[in-house]
Formats: sequence, structure tokens, C-alpha cells
Amino acid sequence: MHKEFLDKTIVELKKDSKIDSKDFRAYDLLESFYNEVLQSDNVELTEETSKKIEAYIVKDKIPNNHLLVLFLMYQEHITQALQNNERTNSEYQVACVNLLENEINAIYSKIPALIYIYKFEALSANDNEAESKRVLFEGVKKYPNSIPLKVYFYLSSGDISLKKDLIENHKNHWMIKQFEIK
Repeated sequence: MHKEFLDKTIVELKKDSKIDSKDFRAYDLLESFYNEVLQSDNVELTEETSKKIEAYIVKDKIPNNHLLVLFLMYQEHITQALQNNERTNSEYQVACVNLLENEINAIYSKIPALIYIYKFEALSANDNEAESKRVLFEGVKKYPNSIPLKVYFYLSSGDISLKKDLIENHKNHWMIKQFEIK
């Protein structure tokens, strides 16, 4: 059901989006979101990045803007669930993040750290432990300095050296505080 909805949605989105593998503005905005919200201690999207995302989707119609729309669909789902104190629809999460990953990879031939994080979370929420661990391992291998990936890897493995690294080098990171890693 969710996959069918998303497949129809992506067809419609791509009708209005120019695909250009040399234009990295959409990719760079996803990276900015990752660095400002997930990787930083502050968990705060700058007004500049927020305005760029909005403008690129609504006004400017930059190439590959369907990636930003898919990303925002995923974000909206997570945000709504949190605001309503409900569980997310993990099947939707998995379908959405898989589609976003496939679209990004098809255009840029690479996957940002953000996708590994979201895919791990979606698969975990969907009780797909084996696949979530595979994604997490692949993500940490590809992005060894990603704090969220390291936190999830520590939580799933209990690796003491990783815990020490997180506490010594990232003690003010929001995830360290949220998961009370001491």
C-alpha cells in the first residue's frame, strides 16, 4: 500500500523535477540538514537552510528537487508521530527511505550519512533487526565520523571503546544526552 502510494508520488514529482546528476544543490541541502540537525550538538536547522529548502521546492524548482520533497515527506511523518505521541508507521518509513535512497543513488551514485541513519531507524522500527544491523554496519564503515551512526552502533553492540570515544569526544551531542551514555 505505502510502496504503491510512494511509487505514484515519485512519478508525479519527477514530472515536475529536472534530473541533473551534475547539480548538487539538493544533495548539499540534505548534507546541511544532516550537519546542522543530526551531527551537531545543537539540533537546530539554520534559518538559511530552512529557507533554501522551502525556496528550492516551491519557487526555484532546482534540479532534483523531488529528493527534497521525498525527504520532507519522511520528516513530516516522523514529526507528526512525535507531536501526536504516536508510533510511526514503520512500513511507510521503510518504503519512503528506500525510495529516497534509490533516487539519490540513481542521480549521484552515492548515499549520504543521513540515509543510513534514517534507514537504520526505519528498519529498526519495522523489527527488521538483521537488515538494520547490516545498514548500520555499512553506514559506520562509510561514515566513521558520524556521531548518530556511532551512537546507534554502540547501542547495538555495547562496544566499550566506542562508548569511551563518544563520551570523551562528543559528550555534548544531543544523542549522547538523549540515550544517557555515561
